Amino acid sequence: MIKMKPILDDLMHDTFIDIILGRSIDEFDQFVDDWNRMGGAQMTVEVNQWHSERNEN
Repeated sequence: MIKMKPILDDLMHDTFIDIILGRSIDEFDQFVDDWNRMGGAQMTVEVNQWHSERNEN
C-alpha cells in the first residue's frame, strides 16, 4: 500500500481534473479499472483486513 498509494493518488487526481475540465464522465469507468489493476484492489483487501482485525471485539 505504501508503495502504490502515491501512484494511485496521482491517477485519481489526474482523472478527476480531466473530468472537471470537460472530458467524458465515461473516463471514470476506465479510471476504476486502471486503479484496481494497478494495486487498488489489493489495497482494498488489505484495508478491509486491517479494519476487521481491529473490530473483532
